[in-house]
Amino acid sequence: MRFTAIFTAIVSFGLLAVAAPVADAGVAVRSTPVDLAVRELAAAPVVRSGEARELVHIGTSATFLDTCNIASVNINNLCNQIAVINGQANADVSSVVALWAQVQVQLQAILDASAAINLLTNVNATACAAVIAQICITICTCISACLKLYANVGALVAVTNAVIALLVQIILAIAAHLLGFALALVTACGPAGLAACVSVGLNLEAILHL
Repeated sequence: MRFTAIFTAIVSFGLLAVAAPVADAGVAVRSTPVDLAVRELAAAPVVRSGEARELVHIGTSATFLDTCNIASVNINNLCNQIAVINGQANADVSSVVALWAQVQVQLQAILDASAAINLLTNVNATACAAVIAQICITICTCISACLKLYANVGALVAVTNAVIALLVQIILAIAAHLLGFALALVTACGPAGLAACVSVGLNLEAILHL
């Protein structure tokens, strides 16, 4: 049933379902050691300056919520870089595609970490939903801006489609193991956030059957 839900959610992306070759996604994710303890990292607000920052390394000892928080910081960084490129007169689409490939890496880290969630893990559903909601809104807002500029670029559409598919898998994986997450996620997104997600084919309420 879970795989059926994922497949149904993915094929419903009418706006993004464009057959296109996928660009070379062999992009190395930059990382740097951090002096700050992983547990001290909180979900950061969306980066709004034009400064490109090094991505924060996700340590193997990070808890699930730590992983989500760090990935959120990195995704904010990457989407900020994409926005800067989009604002340039001669935007380099290949650079945008490469940055989206790095967003995929961050989301995959969250999906992999979600496998450790069970009844014995101490994960706060509300806190988790707040971070995932911010990630969804940041990504969907950025995808919407990209599609307005590069709707006819197959590689861009393909990589953003893959990003949305990963978000669906993450949401379903967490909801399957964390009681109260589904409703908390919808609440955390709010009407404006839900609308931003729906605009690129991520209908959270439909995916979660709420």
